[in-house]
Amino acid sequence: MESSDEEYDQSPKFTFGDDAGRTWIGKKAERSKFRPFDKVYFTSPGTDIREGPYIVESVPETGKYTLMVKPGQTAKDGKIVEEQNLAQA
Repeated sequence: MESSDEEYDQSPKFTFGDDAGRTWIGKKAERSKFRPFDKVYFTSPGTDIREGPYIVESVPETGKYTLMVKPGQTAKDGKIVEEQNLAQA
């Protein structure tokens, strides 16, 4: 079985732009603080009242979450909540 050198090439790929051919490293991709099944407390915006703990159900996009009380029982009517309103339980 023949294979190409590309299959074994583990070196990083660089893109050369119009800036004198210099390579650059872009901003690190942002990551969500919590992952599914992490336990969190929720604080409503503008209050200090902490609710929960809840379980992170999903992370539909960076910094946004849906919560559940327990598997199969969605919390907050399935609404997406912001990371800034959550704290580790």
